[in-house]
Formats: sequence, C-alpha cells, structure tokens
Amino acid sequence: MVNYEDAHEQFVESHLSRRSGERYRRLKESHAYGEQLFLQAIWWPTFGNFDHLHPEYEVADLEDNSRYIDFAYLRGGISIAIELDGYGPHVRHCSRFDFSKDRWRQNSLIYDGWKLIRFTVDDLKEKPRRCAQFLQQCMGRWYGSSISDTNSVGPLSVEERLIIRYIRQRQVSVKPADICTLFGVGKSKSLLLLQGLLSKGLLEPDGNSTIRIRSYKLARKLTLQELAQLDLY
Repeated sequence: MVNYEDAHEQFVESHLSRRSGERYRRLKESHAYGEQLFLQAIWWPTFGNFDHLHPEYEVADLEDNSRYIDFAYLRGGISIAIELDGYGPHVRHCSRFDFSKDRWRQNSLIYDGWKLIRFTVDDLKEKPRRCAQFLQQCMGRWYGSSISDTNSVGPLSVEERLIIRYIRQRQVSVKPADICTLFGVGKSKSLLLLQGLLSKGLLEPDGNSTIRIRSYKLARKLTLQELAQLDLY
C-alpha cells in the first residue's frame, strides 16, 4: 500500500512535469504549509488517493486574467474549487482593494459554474475531523456515489458540446486559437475550456508532449450511448 509521503511526492512531481513558466513557478512556490496540511490531514485520510485533484489550478476570471485555485477537483462534469485561507499578515493587513479583488475572484468562479469549498488553516489544524466530514458531505451531495467512480463524464456545457461536435464533424485537432475564433473569447478562456475537456477524458494532446500542449484531439471514439448521454447525438 502506498504511504502518504510517497503518494504526495508522486502527485506533485507529476503535475510539475506537465507545467512550465508561471504555472510551474506557482506550484513550486505556493504548495506550502496550508496546502500540504490539507492533503495530509484531510484529503488523504478521507479518500486515500489524489485522483482528479489539481494543485494551483489556473482559471480565467471575468476580465480574462489568469487566477490560481489552491486545489481543483475535476470529475464527472463538476468543477470544485478548494481554497485554504491562512490568517497571516497579508490577511490581517489586507487593503480594501485586495479585499474587493478577492471577492470578485470568487464571483468569477461561481459565474463559471464552479462549486466552492473554503477552509481556514486554523480549522485544518484544530478541527480536522469536522473539515473531513464536511468535505465528504459535499462530495456525497454533488456526486451521490463513491469518489472513485469515474464511469461518467457528466453533463457538458454548451461550449464544451460545441467543441466536441466541431472536432467530430471536421475530424481535425484544434488549437486554443481555433477556440478563440469559434467563440470570440480570449486565450485564457479557450485554454480553460480545452483543459476542462482534457480532465474529463474527452480530449488528449495531439502529439508527444504533455508539458506544452499545442493542439488537442478526441481521446477516443464516443459510443452512441455516450453521444446521447452528452447530448451530442
């Protein structure tokens, strides 16, 4: 049986190996005390794996700027943001501008359909059982089954369905620039859509590199049942 230390090291190294630039730096520097405490005291004892969990996950806000979530759990068409709040000097002396900016960051997630869970680092230390129980309750409410159940990708957004339909009809791979043109959105939003479909197992990199993905293709041929389930038939 894999222990936490080995699993955690593999988890972080796996994500680092697929990143570069700012995304690499953020994970390398920001995966610190609070994040590691959450994984060791809450997530690992509760679920025993890190499947579908993404540390320092990049998203685009309402102004198409890049923001980072402490952890994103992406499975079955549901996107869950997990944020950890430490009561450090940057919080105690937070400016009105930064306070407002943080609230708009949260609004952006809600607008884009994310479900949000927030824990304070104090609660992770002092009330780990309560945090774990709440996390389990949320997962049970949103998935209604075991966290390891990966048989269904769940519902897709209108944009995601259009991307899959676009690729199927033209039998081609797509680049972020193609999605920008298709929907009239910026690069960050196009990457968010493609990476979401990648995490759901519907797209895969078109090429050998998984570090810097330039284009995407269908991961497999969808069955008629899956097409009907995803409203693509």
